[in-house]
Amino acid sequence: MPIENYNMSLMPPSFEPWSPKQDKSKQVAVLMSGGVDSSVTASLLRDDGWDVLGITMKIPVACTNARGCCGADAAFVCHELGLPHYFVDVTEAFRKLIIEPFQASYARGHTPSPCIDCNTLLKFTLVWDFVTDSFGIEYVATGHYARVLREDGTARLARAKDKSKDQSYFLYG
Repeated sequence: MPIENYNMSLMPPSFEPWSPKQDKSKQVAVLMSGGVDSSVTASLLRDDGWDVLGITMKIPVACTNARGCCGADAAFVCHELGLPHYFVDVTEAFRKLIIEPFQASYARGHTPSPCIDCNTLLKFTLVWDFVTDSFGIEYVATGHYARVLREDGTARLARAKDKSKDQSYFLYG
């Protein structure tokens, strides 16, 4: 599923452009929805000394302006935190990889889970690759409640410590 198969584009920065201050080992892109969880993630990483870049996917669902639903909130948070913020237009990829399969599955009488597909196919594949290619950033963070367990040089996804907030099931793909 190469990026080249989809017409993805980087929109101009919301405020200041990305200008790395740290080496690659301390640079992270935070995929921001405009909600509290990803906003807190960006703030915590910044406070911990990371060089943070806010990224929001522009998708065609519930868009009321050129930048898309909820993206203005993410851009505002980044501005308040002194972080650069960009929108990545994933309209075509979202339609082909999420909306069309969702509609087909629903028409067959299934109950699809588009959030899992979006996380797997868009956020943690196409958008992450796009951010790496565009900015050279190798790390990505979100506001999902889950843990990463590391042992013997490998990482494993695990449930959040607070089981009532666990979102690891959205990330399993």
